[in-house]
Amino acid sequence: MNAQSSRKLNLLKLSVPFYFSPPLEKNAGTVVSTTEGDKDLTWMNGVWEGLAYQKNTNETWIIRLTVDKDRYSIAYPSFPCRGTLALIGWGQNVAKFREKITYGRCVDNGEVDVQRLNSSQIAFRYAEPGSTKIDSSATLDRVVH
Repeated sequence: MNAQSSRKLNLLKLSVPFYFSPPLEKNAGTVVSTTEGDKDLTWMNGVWEGLAYQKNTNETWIIRLTVDKDRYSIAYPSFPCRGTLALIGWGQNVAKFREKITYGRCVDNGEVDVQRLNSSQIAFRYAEPGSTKIDSSATLDRVVH
């Protein structure tokens, strides 16, 4: 995931908890709206953590997603990298973001999909810019509400 070590950060779309399931197509989620009136993402508020799996490198690493109202930040302490997420679409229990890395040498401008699994877990998927496949995925647990 680190440019120096030629690893790539590829956290792709959610669809399956962290049990190494088959790769999904990038647009497997049902993100249907960009209308402000339809947006209710309060289920995402809190701090979420988990272990991601990246198929192309067969590696795992830690993800920390922090959501405070309409502010979304992401950290990859294993690398270390961090950044922000810009909301680009949403639907019922699903949200799509563009990732902007602000610190570290992780891949920038990837797409992140987040899907609510239940009140204490979300699925997290990442696709590199221009990719049509989910490269990395994780199930994140809410550690702070």
